[in-house]
Amino acid sequence: TLAGKPRTVFLDEPTAGMDATARRALLLDIGAFAAGGGAVLLTTQQLAEAEQVASRVVLLVRGRTLLEGTVGEVRARAGIAKVTVRAEELPRLPGVASVESSVDRHVVYVEDADAFVAALVHSGVSFRELEVTPVSLEDAFVTLTRGAGG
Repeated sequence: TLAGKPRTVFLDEPTAGMDATARRALLLDIGAFAAGGGAVLLTTQQLAEAEQVASRVVLLVRGRTLLEGTVGEVRARAGIAKVTVRAEELPRLPGVASVESSVDRHVVYVEDADAFVAALVHSGVSFRELEVTPVSLEDAFVTLTRGAGG
């Protein structure tokens, strides 16, 4: 697709069926093409890949534009942060949008990470391996499409 130095390429699920090495190489090639001034329209359900190479994102739900912007703008629009923590059990704390738990590992999506961590510390619950990170593009998509038919 990139042979012949086109100005624009359209790629639909370009990494589907690729092994990890080929996928990484193709994503590097796409990034280099775009950095060299080429335009890429990429359609994918692999949002982690889109997050790596996209300068702008359009989220579609049922064929309609739900949101458009940079990766950072889309993540910020979700209005949540991601807190990962290990604890036997988490108490009910304010500002929690959702929780995904597996054994003693909890991924908590919160509106205000600082307030959540303060409440967790004050709860007296024993915990370890606390990590606060911005949400991924996939996390934002799930949050933004909840209830929108996505």
